Amino acid sequence: MPSKGRFGEQLACQYLLKKGYSIVSRNYRSKYGEIDIVCQENGIIVFVEVKSRTNINFGQPHEYITSQKIKRLRRVFQYYLSANKLVNRQLRFDIISIIYGKGCSSIDIKHFQDYDINL
Repeated sequence: MPSKGRFGEQLACQYLLKKGYSIVSRNYRSKYGEIDIVCQENGIIVFVEVKSRTNINFGQPHEYITSQKIKRLRRVFQYYLSANKLVNRQLRFDIISIIYGKGCSSIDIKHFQDYDINL
């Protein structure tokens, strides 16, 4: 993963921790793909996709999540739940969109909670 992606995920984790989330896993990989962050908030399992950019010349970071990506993510979520024997749990999918300027002079974090992907 490029350093830009790692940096964005680190910023997202810091943001989530400040908001009271507990981080369960980062970069969870399965044969179906990867989940950037798995965390919990008030007993709810939250799967988080992080998108970061240094500018918006080609659109907002969260606009890069395609229907194909969502389809893959659903498979990874189901695999994660099965592998960890998590049944009858409340689930949520969030997107964290990050734009940071050169030298991190400015950081803009947008958190889209409960993004509808029909979990």
